[in-house]
Amino acid sequence: MIKRKISGVLLILLGVCTIIFPELLQYISWNYINLTLVLQEYPGIRNSIGILCIVVGLPLLLINTAKVYCMTSNDIIAVLPKLPIGFTCEKELELKTTNTSEEILKNAINDVNNFARDINVSKVHKPCFFSICDIPFIVTAGYLIGDGTHSVRYLHYIRSKGKCIEIKGNNGKLEFSSNYNDKGSKELLVTLSTSFKINTHTLNDKFLNMNLLCIETKNIDVDSILKLNDLNCFCDFAIDTIREKSTTVNNVHLLLATSSSVAFAIGQRLRNTMDRPTVVYQFENSNISDNRPWGILINSKEQTNDSIILS
Repeated sequence: MIKRKISGVLLILLGVCTIIFPELLQYISWNYINLTLVLQEYPGIRNSIGILCIVVGLPLLLINTAKVYCMTSNDIIAVLPKLPIGFTCEKELELKTTNTSEEILKNAINDVNNFARDINVSKVHKPCFFSICDIPFIVTAGYLIGDGTHSVRYLHYIRSKGKCIEIKGNNGKLEFSSNYNDKGSKELLVTLSTSFKINTHTLNDKFLNMNLLCIETKNIDVDSILKLNDLNCFCDFAIDTIREKSTTVNNVHLLLATSSSVAFAIGQRLRNTMDRPTVVYQFENSNISDNRPWGILINSKEQTNDSIILS
């Protein structure tokens, strides 16, 4: 990207010199003195070439580019949404999750492992992550990639506009809060709500007696987090609060109603040395008897088929 921007600057400078300072061309193209004389004699041709250099150089300088690693699910979205200008899909993982049998989940875990490994060994500068698939797989990918090898960029899909945008900017003013209910349990249930409000009254019996920590944004909306500063502040607050409230428990059970970028960033912050074993559950509204039928143990030392938690 740096080489592209330098090329853009050089082309723009060449275009400006060609139009405004034609006498400088003799120094730039000393070996092509005849061409220089022609350009000085015919200002129309000279100006056209100068404008062409500027027109070509400006996009190289101004347009943001990135190589995007995409995770999608064939039962959620059929076609990859349109990426921003300058962003290209470097690799797409389409998870085959038309049903949630144990075999399909095991295969999906293996695919996510390979996907994360490809990003970690790549030499891509600041790879961009985008996903529309089950939340546990997104958090798993974030955990496996981490925040040390690459400075990852995030894309967010705005459904109302049918397009993706990059999560960036430091001028966000997101407000969020937490509420904790200690029931004397050795298990901690955590709900993270930014896109939709998680109704704890609809959870099945396996969560009822756990200590409860609810973390949510003041404005709950599918597009509530569009600034990088908001994303980082919320995820840092969530992880710090979870660590504070989980010192006396055995396991953390995590329910998320949030965007893929937040889910990925939460996974990046989890550690197997600093955090309690954390299971992230999948929400299935169609499952009346158990709307959280399966999950993935995220921060085990190695993601294996044993990381899948079935109800």
